[in-house]
Amino acid sequence: MKDLLSKFSKAEISLLVFILLFSFFGFQHKDMIDTVNHAFQYLNGNIFNFYEVNKTLSPPAVYMPSTYIIFALWGLPVKIFTDNLDNAPFAIFWFKLLTTLFWAGSLYLVYKILRLNKTSEANSKIAVGLIATSPVIFFSQFLFGQYDSLTLYFVLLGTYLFFQEKTFKGALAFGLGISLKYHAFLIFLPLLLIREKKAQNVFKAGFVALLPTILFMLPYLKSPAFKENVLQFEGAGRILSAQFVASGPYAIYPIFLFLFGLICFYCYLKDFNNDEEKNLFSLYVSYIVYAVMFSLIAWNPQWPLVLMPFLTLMHLMSEKRERFLMIEVFMCFAFFGFNYFVWPGNTDEMLMLKGLFSEQVPFLGIRHIKSVYLKLPTPIYFTLFSTSILIFALYKTMVKEKLSFNFKINDTKALLKIARIRFYFGLCTLFFLPLIIVLMRSYKYYIE
Repeated sequence: MKDLLSKFSKAEISLLVFILLFSFFGFQHKDMIDTVNHAFQYLNGNIFNFYEVNKTLSPPAVYMPSTYIIFALWGLPVKIFTDNLDNAPFAIFWFKLLTTLFWAGSLYLVYKILRLNKTSEANSKIAVGLIATSPVIFFSQFLFGQYDSLTLYFVLLGTYLFFQEKTFKGALAFGLGISLKYHAFLIFLPLLLIREKKAQNVFKAGFVALLPTILFMLPYLKSPAFKENVLQFEGAGRILSAQFVASGPYAIYPIFLFLFGLICFYCYLKDFNNDEEKNLFSLYVSYIVYAVMFSLIAWNPQWPLVLMPFLTLMHLMSEKRERFLMIEVFMCFAFFGFNYFVWPGNTDEMLMLKGLFSEQVPFLGIRHIKSVYLKLPTPIYFTLFSTSILIFALYKTMVKEKLSFNFKINDTKALLKIARIRFYFGLCTLFFLPLIIVLMRSYKYYIE
């Protein structure tokens, strides 16, 4: 790590630390506050009527119990002072620390996965650095302040255990991830089929993976609020939203499930010569599943965090890594543009409303960032984002590029130069610069 840090000046390290701390404390979306307030109901003794009590809140609790249990346990020290974050707004940063620890744990698991597969220590650290500085991940974790890092951690832990041939422990790790966000199952199943060809073992591991969700559901199966707000939660049904209609009344295919089925069958049929080939293909399939999913469904701004580690690893292993990282810059342009125009007043300057400095900017919301961003139709931004995350799959298929854990970086300086462009342009130019412009314009209007 010292060798990597030596390539950065003290001034740049100080700047990065400042951006990190300013983002951590200065921005926060309301979602986590609502989730923590829901979680406090466990600490108030509302165990079996948890969803009924939270139905009276706005919004109601929509996640499986595992999410709320984690936040409730972490919130025990906070409960001494308050049982509602609306009365202690600064306490949210204690919970943001929790998700940040899971984010850091995810980075560590990436490092362990690469080292297990004999990637050099230096290249493993470069990979971690590139993932950590992904503007999309940075936005989700530090600006939006969401908790998808919890699911990502268990997906990577399950992957790591699979690579160690600990199938059932890996299935349990995936199972915890599934109980947090269902999309973890979309990575678990193909990775399991890559490793297990016997139907008996597939069903056993599948049962282990579903067991945490089943156990968390059992106490609430008779709860009308649980059925209405969790089992019928619209976010979980979005993978069915993109459909292909053929001739005939029954020929309606959910496109993503159709493609996911093909991926799973292919993983089951494919054999491998060695562990490296098997593990590389596992990472590639994880990238493909998430890339296809985010190209076909209406995603929320924090969700692509789970894609980025796999996407960045694919880019780094390619001989065209610098060019692919430049495409990530283009992807950031589409990502932020989509956010600004689909959720104005939600994913822009208004993220400061729950931050530490909200009282210093009472004029928030007078102008939105979309007013100073390139105005394109939102389907264009969505399409640009989709093409930028899928282009690697097309390139690999067309040129038949062979990936390897033992990739070589011939020009580290050139790579770091692109990484700087990716971070500073992707985050500072596309978020902080328009934020400053909008705040200045809003302030001018406010004092007039």
